[in-house]
Amino acid sequence: MKNYRTSKRIKTFAQYFIAVFMAVVTFFPLIVTFISSLKTNDEILLGMFSIPKELHFQNYPDAIRIANALRSIGNSLFVAIVTLIVTVVIAMPAAYVIARKSFGYLKAAYFLFMAGVMVPVHCTLVSVSKISSALGTKNSYTFLILIYTAFNLSQAIFLFTGYIRGLDRGLDEAAKIDGCGDLKLLTMIITPICKPIIATEAILV
Repeated sequence: MKNYRTSKRIKTFAQYFIAVFMAVVTFFPLIVTFISSLKTNDEILLGMFSIPKELHFQNYPDAIRIANALRSIGNSLFVAIVTLIVTVVIAMPAAYVIARKSFGYLKAAYFLFMAGVMVPVHCTLVSVSKISSALGTKNSYTFLILIYTAFNLSQAIFLFTGYIRGLDRGLDEAAKIDGCGDLKLLTMIITPICKPIIATEAILV
């Protein structure tokens, strides 16, 4: 009994230690970034661990006024939200078909999408830049959203397919008995159940 309690305490301590360590690793860059944002340019050059002599909160209004930070943040939010919507609209039906149907070509299509996951985004930057120049789409929301969607589709289909495969097929059978077609089954039953994995994809986007 004593050995059991000791092992349980060690296990609990190890779990708390790992949790605290992961929290520190996660929040440390945010804390350093926040502290650096309150420094002058000269203080930033002294190193990221240096403590500012004075907290310069004026840096935030200056960033908004000089660097047009609000516009940049707005652009990022707009592109990210639209990219997420387009990605989910395209990836969810594709993942549903791959996970639930038995067509012969689906396995090859799935592996093709998986190959896209393994391609580093940075390897395509030069090609994307050349395409953008050739099409005259630099500084275009549409082109940027299409590129981000293309890069995120493989990952989204991989995540959604795995999640849908884990759902009980009895849901599909019950819905079809009630008269649901594939479209209604996907939009009314499968997609609401997939909210957790959609949230995961939203974080990754």
